[in-house]
Amino acid sequence: MTGPAFGMLSRASEAVEITERRFGLIPQAFLWSGHLFRVQLVEKHWVVHAWLKGSTRQLYRVRCAEGVFELCHDLALDAWCICHGRRPKALA
Repeated sequence: MTGPAFGMLSRASEAVEITERRFGLIPQAFLWSGHLFRVQLVEKHWVVHAWLKGSTRQLYRVRCAEGVFELCHDLALDAWCICHGRRPKALA
């Protein structure tokens, strides 16, 4: 994911819309900045509990044709965002 085709994602997470899910949970496709990304592979899944804040987040490291992204699902808010990755320059 290096080279001129990619730019860094901002430090703040950016909202995404999950458009397809496998088994009603696992992201299969997501919409980010007007572009549809299709998930080819879920490389990793883990859960983070913030006991003091009372929130739980599920994170997915996904591989798409455009690169690798970490998607975060805040269960309390039912909100999805990209929390780590590189933005393709076409979306910058």
